[in-house]
Amino acid sequence: MPLFSVLSWDEPDSSLFAWRHPVDNITMGSQLIVAEGQEAVLLREGRFVGPFGPGRYTLDARNIPLLQTLVNLPFGASPFPASVWFVRKLTAIELPWGTPSPINVLDPRFGIAAPVRVHGTATYRVADSYKFLVGLVGTTSQFSREDMASTMRPALLQSVTIALGNVIQAGSGILDLPLKLD
Repeated sequence: MPLFSVLSWDEPDSSLFAWRHPVDNITMGSQLIVAEGQEAVLLREGRFVGPFGPGRYTLDARNIPLLQTLVNLPFGASPFPASVWFVRKLTAIELPWGTPSPINVLDPRFGIAAPVRVHGTATYRVADSYKFLVGLVGTTSQFSREDMASTMRPALLQSVTIALGNVIQAGSGILDLPLKLD
């Protein structure tokens, strides 16, 4: 067993927003290396410690290497496990979205219902690692572009449907919708 380990994320998969390092027993003296565009958060004893911005950090994780073997005997594993989450911060990831089927909208000018489809691209970037990890990621080992899409697409489509209804209710007709794209 090494006296310490080096924890880093080389980001081979550019579709990931967050990734949990597989080492869960972090020993005293382990090195945490956080690259530009990343943030790391240490989860120890059920609490988040950090965030850690770009740089090199020496971790004190209460797993004293010389005593670890003796301490682990009654437990079978470290009684003080800790894990490190890496979160992509600077790189925005674009996700295409669209209505799965047309939304029937009653045009106030012509008095007819017309099917309207809406589509676009949403860009996401993590602003607060703690809120992101607690609110969306949970206990999974990674959070990908597909996870973000399945989480955000229903909320985005609901917001678009409500906004579309508000524009029509304000008296704008279907032909005016391109002017209301924002």
